Amino acid sequence: MKLKKEILGWILIVILCVAIEVLFFNFRAIESLSFEEASFKPEYTVEDDSLIIEMSDINQHVDNLFLDVNLCDEDSEVISGVPIDVIVSKTDAADSTYYELQKSKIVSDNEQSKYLRLHLSGESKKIKVELSAKDKGKLVVKDLGINKKRPFDFSFVRLIVLFVVFVSTYLFRNKSILFKRDFSIKSKKQIAVMVLFFACYILFSLGVLKCNLAYDAWRTDPAPTRQYEMLTESLAEGHLNLDYEIAPELDQVDNPYDFYSRIEAGGNYLFDIAYYDHNYYVYFGIVPVLLVYLPIYLITGILLKTYQVVFAFGVFLFIGIFLFLYSLIKRHQLKVSFGKFLLADIALLMSAGGIALVYPGNTYSLAILSAIAFVFWGLSFWLLSSDGKGKISKPLLVLGSICMALVAGCRPHLAILILASFAIFFEDIKNSRFFSKKGIWNVLAISLPIIVVAIGLMTYNYLRFDSIFEFGAKYNFTGVDMTHQVGSGVKFIQGIWEYVFAPIPIVDHFPYLQLRDLSSDYLGYFYLHDMYGGMIWLFPLSILSLGIFSANKKGELKKFGIFLFVIGCVIVLADIWMAGITTRYMYDFTFIFVIIGVIVSFWSTDSTKNSEGRIKHFLVSSAVLVSFFIQVVAILIPNIQSGLLLRNPDLYYSIEILFRM
Repeated sequence: MKLKKEILGWILIVILCVAIEVLFFNFRAIESLSFEEASFKPEYTVEDDSLIIEMSDINQHVDNLFLDVNLCDEDSEVISGVPIDVIVSKTDAADSTYYELQKSKIVSDNEQSKYLRLHLSGESKKIKVELSAKDKGKLVVKDLGINKKRPFDFSFVRLIVLFVVFVSTYLFRNKSILFKRDFSIKSKKQIAVMVLFFACYILFSLGVLKCNLAYDAWRTDPAPTRQYEMLTESLAEGHLNLDYEIAPELDQVDNPYDFYSRIEAGGNYLFDIAYYDHNYYVYFGIVPVLLVYLPIYLITGILLKTYQVVFAFGVFLFIGIFLFLYSLIKRHQLKVSFGKFLLADIALLMSAGGIALVYPGNTYSLAILSAIAFVFWGLSFWLLSSDGKGKISKPLLVLGSICMALVAGCRPHLAILILASFAIFFEDIKNSRFFSKKGIWNVLAISLPIIVVAIGLMTYNYLRFDSIFEFGAKYNFTGVDMTHQVGSGVKFIQGIWEYVFAPIPIVDHFPYLQLRDLSSDYLGYFYLHDMYGGMIWLFPLSILSLGIFSANKKGELKKFGIFLFVIGCVIVLADIWMAGITTRYMYDFTFIFVIIGVIVSFWSTDSTKNSEGRIKHFLVSSAVLVSFFIQVVAILIPNIQSGLLLRNPDLYYSIEILFRM
């Protein structure tokens, strides 16, 4: 009986998806069957770079316009992916003179975009259409029409998107089979589901890379996308500075870190590279180079592209999150349903940048992504190393410490998470398994790897910048002089608001999200860029982190959560003080608060026998799924850095037109 209900549920999902595709997304095609096609007299005028078409002698109600206009190059070949701006001015029963409507866009190689649905009053005598493409080619008119029948467009891409949305909701509903079995690493069915989940993530990541590569998103010239690659070549040649000629004009500048002084002096400079003592250095952490780029380069002669290494660390992160959840459940003997385990996995993957950091595929995202991945692996090994009852695995202690120490060589300030070891091993410390004569080997196992890696990084820093604590960001050639920047506590007000509480700007047109207005009255340098909402909106599960302070819960897991909460707050303030406000910096701390939210959710049961349990389940499932869909849609925000519109306009407009009503 249960099997029949499950099968019926899947059948209903398919029927619902097809019905929405046919009746909703093709409503304009169905609607146009009742339109009466109109005749008209067209007149063409060229003004500057615009083509103006005036359609007169219409004398009937206008429901739509068909503008088969293409943007072509000098050889009359159609230019793909470049939108044509369209401004329609109408006359009707309400306006006897032209009234200008909202600007819209059409795309040459997409027929569906060329149908514009108008909402006018009564009959129209004439319509004016102004088309322009800003010196990107010549406009060629193939056909025009008023009230034309719009062709039916059954889209399998739209159907798949609908299927994913409904299947996600169906699988994580209250009565889903996923919540009727506890998570078990020994369950073959659960392993199969997790492998399928992993495969879907791999395919999605590869699809993202393909979208970007179509437009050569990661260039091979000396630019901010190649810092790691240039450092690899330098290390292979036996030196730490980059093999790049220093512009002689720098010697004529009193302060080379002053952006405008460099510009006025002329010459070629590397941007987003540290400059010190007449040498260029990469200030991004060296660990990805030592572990991935350099060995492969020395062995094979192949210099990996950064997007390839980002993809590898995305996979590394995915496995690390799975291992972390498994270790958390095993160490604290938690009873967690398989469905809740999967929800936690998705929540952590999103909050750790599994989409947002993998998608750009550049140096900036690799620095953060690699650090977060090592955090999850390090915490996992530490959690697995002790059962809290006296049995401690020294090899796992060492592996955990190596991973946590490597964080400093990726994203230095995230190394503060090493302090989480005091919370993880609180019971062991209290029972003299550390910091005692019998616990000396445990202390050495956990501390020596950190000391060795720290000595290596300090030596690396000293050889470059004459300071063991200087990683080089201060000497960065960027748009502002970082060597003379001063901080102010006033920044914390706007920083905390934007990073934590700021709501998402939602609009009624594709892609339904937009960037926030980051204007500020702070009279000083404050880096503000590309924010589209605070943590509690982008990752609603983070709100549960406040539950870690519940008086009803005690024990080592609560101490671990509280410790993480404090560390997370410190990282938030550090990012605001040292860096500024931008979306990619959010991933320094969002995963920490979501980890705490996961812990709190693991404390509650999956009972849906009462309304309170069903409401809790609905809220947690919705919070996780919403964070997933927001992360996907955010890629489509038009003005966002590295967004799809900039990387692959062909694909962007294809998607935009699919969901245009």
